Amino acid sequence: MSAKLWISCLVVVLLAAVAGMTGWSLVRARNDLQAGRAALQRAADAVADRDLQSSVDALATAHASLQRGAQRLDSVAVWPARAVPVVGRNVAAARDLAIAGADASRAGGDLLAEVAALPDGLATFAPRDGRLPVDALGRMRQPLTDTQRAVANARARAADTPSRGLVAPLSTARARLVARLATVHDAVRAATGLAKELPGFLGTQQPRRYLVGAQNLAELRGTGGLIGAISVMTVDDGAVELADFRSVGTLTRNAPEALPAPSPDFAARYARYDAGTHGSNINMTPHVPTAAKALERLYAAVEGREVHGTILVDPVLFEALVQLTGPVMVPGAGELAADEVVDFVTRQQYALLGDRPDRKQLLGEVAKSTLEAFLDGAGDPRRAVAVLGEAVRDGHLRVHAADEGEQAALAAAGVAGTLGDPAGDYLAVIANNAAGHKGDPFYERRLEYTVRLRDDGSARATLTMRVANHAPTDGFAEPVLGTNLDAPGDNRTIWSVYCAAQCRVSAFRRDGEPQPISVQGELGRTVASTVTRLASGEATTLTWRWELPQAWQPPAGGSAGRYQLTVEDQPHLMDSSISVRVQPPEGFRLEGAPGSALTVSRSGVAGFEGRIGDRRVLAAEVVADSERDVVERARRALNRPLAELVS
Repeated sequence: MSAKLWISCLVVVLLAAVAGMTGWSLVRARNDLQAGRAALQRAADAVADRDLQSSVDALATAHASLQRGAQRLDSVAVWPARAVPVVGRNVAAARDLAIAGADASRAGGDLLAEVAALPDGLATFAPRDGRLPVDALGRMRQPLTDTQRAVANARARAADTPSRGLVAPLSTARARLVARLATVHDAVRAATGLAKELPGFLGTQQPRRYLVGAQNLAELRGTGGLIGAISVMTVDDGAVELADFRSVGTLTRNAPEALPAPSPDFAARYARYDAGTHGSNINMTPHVPTAAKALERLYAAVEGREVHGTILVDPVLFEALVQLTGPVMVPGAGELAADEVVDFVTRQQYALLGDRPDRKQLLGEVAKSTLEAFLDGAGDPRRAVAVLGEAVRDGHLRVHAADEGEQAALAAAGVAGTLGDPAGDYLAVIANNAAGHKGDPFYERRLEYTVRLRDDGSARATLTMRVANHAPTDGFAEPVLGTNLDAPGDNRTIWSVYCAAQCRVSAFRRDGEPQPISVQGELGRTVASTVTRLASGEATTLTWRWELPQAWQPPAGGSAGRYQLTVEDQPHLMDSSISVRVQPPEGFRLEGAPGSALTVSRSGVAGFEGRIGDRRVLAAEVVADSERDVVERARRALNRPLAELVS
């Protein structure tokens, strides 16, 4: 055999050996990344089960696995693969994503280890003996600051990886990691802000006084329900004292003729209802900070003394607290179990008291009894944080602080009741009861929102709302079914539809018949309002159509565009759901965005069905069909081992 042939054979053998080493290294790296991903899921499950130590252990495993995977992808054995342009791009991206995941895992593990080291772990943050944990909050400030910095760096590293030219599994993994790190960063940043500001809010510098408003969701207002009873809560270095509740009417009856409005929008939209001086109408706006400022001004004008903020609570929160604490004794009502609270507040109390003025004091007694039992630490303290978190998420606990720094921290944590960003597409349908009774839980409401995107970034939207009044005509006390309209069970409601700032309402129909369009503005949003009056058993269908000049961001520089819809709702007891359908522009397709509940059909149309809760952000990527075809062809051209790297 000639020397030339020997050399050729040797080269082939060496290339095969190098290819084998590269392939083996990629397979081992894939196994490490899969192990890291599984460990992260175990950590999340452990946190949900309030098992901090297991979560710390799982995050340590995730860090080790992801770090090892990153090292393999950076090893000499993989250098040949990295020299190939398309393959190298994917290997480098996978390495950087693994490093980002490893760094975030280590930061999360360090933070949870700090929490686990507290005297009672997570339960340290629960109230006990009428005190809130100001010392524990202060202790967590520095660990949270360190974690926020580390997660921010990990998020930046992940976001800096290329979003195009990646095999499908890696592209999906990248999008999910970037979205998850953004969510984690926002949560840690919010927690850091609370650790900094809450001690002052809880009276570590000086005693604080807050109004507590008990809302009744059976008679709807913008922030949730009519504020029937109020109290003053004093907090001194974490020690809480809650005064007896009294009817909000005590403020209304002694109010001055007029007070400065908390905002020009508030004056323009709600002055006709005397909202600034009438306690029952003061929270017709869905924006809690605005309503709280109005209530605080009214209280100061009547009582001659200012407060430091407002806390709004409602029967769903009371039910959640009683699930935690066990049954509570309520003066005038006896013992209430968790599954009795909402029904008692919204219906049964009126069978006891009818329309007597002191019935609102009974609402206050329920509020005081449940809040004090919670503050005393009754029940499992480990569940207390989760119970409060769920109440905040669904809008049943809202807090306003007069101090700007504290208010910013509350807003970042999602407890302030601010409205979402109106950028992009936006929708909220808010109800205010105009019948003067407690019949709103008998409503059934179905929303259908259809959006047709255009290639220039604009869109046409149609909202259809069907409302049915299922109230009975007897069987309940007069305050529930009402006597202000023609017959018991009749209902009258002011409906306000909030859309994006540049939304232009072009048509409004009721049961197919054209109606006058009433449009105002509030908080940078367009608001279309109407009033319905429905007898028991009646239903109506309302349809609005509008144009959105800037509904989505068209593709720029070859990247995909993005459509984002923020949908918000007030706390209520109605049977309510929404269906969303988004159609892409001609020549485009919609693809699912990480973390969004929008699902995309084979035809590229996005949809969502379900309840809104307090707020939902629905998003989709808008991709040109031609670009998608190119990406698909490139993906199929890449070799299988690389595609399996993160599968």
